[in-house]
Amino acid sequence: MQPCRAFCHVFLDDIIICSKSFAEHIHHLKSVFETLAKEKLVFNASKCELAVQRVVLLGHKVSETSIEPTPDAIQAILDLQEPHTLKETNQFLGGIAYYRKFVPNFSHIAAPIHKVSNLIKDRRHFFKWTVKQSNAFHALKRLLTTAPLFFHFPVDGFPLHFATDANGIATGGVLFQNVNGQCHNPFHHSKVLSPVEQKY
Repeated sequence: MQPCRAFCHVFLDDIIICSKSFAEHIHHLKSVFETLAKEKLVFNASKCELAVQRVVLLGHKVSETSIEPTPDAIQAILDLQEPHTLKETNQFLGGIAYYRKFVPNFSHIAAPIHKVSNLIKDRRHFFKWTVKQSNAFHALKRLLTTAPLFFHFPVDGFPLHFATDANGIATGGVLFQNVNGQCHNPFHHSKVLSPVEQKY
């Protein structure tokens, strides 16, 4: 797909074509079809969506202006049961972390759970699920299932700002724009500090 890289993105066997108008989209589609035909590759028509303004990709709904988790992803989070073992705790963190970018201060809120997760083999007996972990679990579920839970894509012509913060257990940052009096958030970042980083 190299000849089409300016307007399409490829993830394994998925091809996403981004166009600014319907006419441009038709032109892009033609280029993609020709490129694939040269390589003797064909589409499965039943799996194609053409000329749509919103696509679902990797558990996200992506539109011209924003990106958000899919309803199925949110339902899966709502269906999660509170962990009681180290394995369940690691699975919960691994699954929910996929959407951490939507939650300000995710790492700070999740810190009590991180404290008892990913324990090496000879320290697994230290695992203990307490009220602190339970409160963090329910707080994360609430934040990940409460609107608004989406990002705006950056808007041309408005400056981007990046605010950062840190405390003894985590660091965080948010990318934002002020667009006509409204705050748009293209991205959140947070990270739990390791014990060595906390000492430093």
